Amino acid sequence: MIKVTIGNNISRKALIVSETMTLKEACNQAEFDYTKTSMNLDGTTLAPGDINKTFADFGVTDTCYLLGVAKADNAVKVTVAGDAMVVTSAIKFDDLKTVEKYRPETLTLKGGEDGKEDIFKVGTTKGAGSINTYGVSFKESRGDGHFAQITVMLPSVDDVKEYISDKYGVAIINLGAIEESLPSVVAGINEEKARIQSFISFE
Repeated sequence: MIKVTIGNNISRKALIVSETMTLKEACNQAEFDYTKTSMNLDGTTLAPGDINKTFADFGVTDTCYLLGVAKADNAVKVTVAGDAMVVTSAIKFDDLKTVEKYRPETLTLKGGEDGKEDIFKVGTTKGAGSINTYGVSFKESRGDGHFAQITVMLPSVDDVKEYISDKYGVAIINLGAIEESLPSVVAGINEEKARIQSFISFE
């Protein structure tokens, strides 16, 4: 039997399924609409038709994550530059700092069987950025737009894409799930601040 966690950045559900169950059947059992998202299995984007394959077809025998990420033009970007992987947030560094200050709860992804367990967090740092299974910490890049970035040195491997997918795939998917909602969070904060400031006058 396999423990599969199914969902998105808003809701996740853990199920125990058989290896012969298809991904589509698992999504239906979890009451998750996979048709509106780009589906990923343990960080690897599924191709058309993969949703009808079984977990056994993908070699899954223990635990896995079957996650849906809404398609968006502004998404986290992963670039390989020489021996380094550069992860660039879809959100500018200053906006991430604003969310950290006023809506920090929106930077935490919940999951687990009850949907209340903190499973992934996004933050900022003055030092070097970092990324792992449990979260990311962005540093500020002084390039155009003050991007929020993380730079990770890569080992010498035969297949860089495969290495990144295996080691950082789940983290990248979780980051994308959190960032999906952040533009509206930033807009809400700015509207609230503007409203408060409208009450302030000088004599």
